[in-house]
Amino acid sequence: MLSEVLTIRAIILAAGRGKRLNPITENIPKPLIRICGISLIEQLITSCLNAGVNKITVGLGYKGKQIQEAVTELKISEKVEFIEVSNYRNGPLQTLVSSLGKTKEHRVLVVPSDLVVTSDIVRSFLECASSEMSSSALLGVLSSTHKPQIHLDDSGYILGIGKDVESASKSLSSAMLLSLKRDLFPSFTTALRKGYSHVSQALNHFISQGAKVKSTPVDGLCFDIDTHSALLRGSKYFLESHIQGTASILIPIGDTMELGDTLQLHNGIALHQGVSFHGPVCVDKDCIIEEGCKIGPYVSLGAKTSVKRNSVLRNVLTTGDTEVAANSHIQDAVVHKNHILRG
Repeated sequence: MLSEVLTIRAIILAAGRGKRLNPITENIPKPLIRICGISLIEQLITSCLNAGVNKITVGLGYKGKQIQEAVTELKISEKVEFIEVSNYRNGPLQTLVSSLGKTKEHRVLVVPSDLVVTSDIVRSFLECASSEMSSSALLGVLSSTHKPQIHLDDSGYILGIGKDVESASKSLSSAMLLSLKRDLFPSFTTALRKGYSHVSQALNHFISQGAKVKSTPVDGLCFDIDTHSALLRGSKYFLESHIQGTASILIPIGDTMELGDTLQLHNGIALHQGVSFHGPVCVDKDCIIEEGCKIGPYVSLGAKTSVKRNSVLRNVLTTGDTEVAANSHIQDAVVHKNHILRG
């Protein structure tokens, strides 16, 4: 079992436009949004590699060159391949089919680029996939009934995704971890030719034709970043888990710090007199926090964020290159440029 896990390839679907995260994604592709100094796709790649995956294919589309350059800088280029999907606007199924066309492995793991997941969860899922013999597709499901999109029978086989199924014994949420065997690859190409654009639509089509798609329970934290509120959820998780970039500083949960004098750090961070922190807080490189500001708890400041004097931030994520006006009081929000985003 372990040897099969170690030879599996992960396909990361990273071609989409990410419109629900506008205006952030007008300039930054969603996989490169940074929390605590680390991008979403870097967090995902790290989890996959730590779980034993040794080859990764990234399907690129919208602002794909930015993503490729950023991932290449991670110095793991020998483990990552890139597929340029020129017609990515056809949907994520197009990205999957283009990626599968370059894949030689017997089994692949398919994940969206905005998935926040631990390596332990990925490893456990891959071990289940390696022992699954009754189905060519295995989908991870969460015990949560929030967004109950996966409808199952008593044996854990999927009866439908998204649409209600009256005969379902239970309905759960997707963990967005999908394992596919090679014998199913051509069926996705056929589904694309039939006009389907989403992977879930293709799976529903297979099920309607009598194919068996199995589910397996996934225990633990696992969610995607598709809304501004989900970004805040991701920020909270990164802060509590001490996930951070190498150029950032972290004030752990429960710790407090108040500056009597101005402090200039080697990574371009400038903290002025009277600034106070209530952890968890993460400050990325080249940030400037002026006098009298109160930061935290649960604040992640993106690179080159400038917080003007006497501002108060609680449960806030800034995306970088952002200026917070003097005397601002902001809570439960994502701040991007001059936009305060909620929901």
